Amino acid sequence: MPHTDNVSLYVVGGLAIVLIGILGAVMRAIVQGKILPKSTLDAMIAERDARIMAQASALDAATVLTTEQAHTIATQADSIADFGEAQRLQVRVANALHAQVADAGGE
Repeated sequence: MPHTDNVSLYVVGGLAIVLIGILGAVMRAIVQGKILPKSTLDAMIAERDARIMAQASALDAATVLTTEQAHTIATQADSIADFGEAQRLQVRVANALHAQVADAGGE
C-alpha cells in the first residue's frame, strides 16, 4: 500500500509540474503576442484605460455637483432661518401695535 501511495504522489506531482510549465508557456506566448496579437492587447489596455478615465471624469463631475448641492442646501437653510427671523419680527411688531392700540383705549 505505501508503494502505491508514493507512485500516486509522483504522478500527481509530475502532472502539476507539466501543468505549471504549460501555463507558463501560454502566459509567455500571450505576453510576446504569439497567441493574441500585440495590437489586440494594446487595444484592450487602451480601452480599459479609457473606461477608467471616463469613470474618473464622472466621479469628478459628481463631486462638483455634490459640492454645489451642499452650497445650495446651506443657502436654503440660511434663507429659511432668515424667513423665520422675519416672522418672529412681524409677531413682535404686531404685538407692539396691539399694545399701542390697547394703551390708546382702542380695545
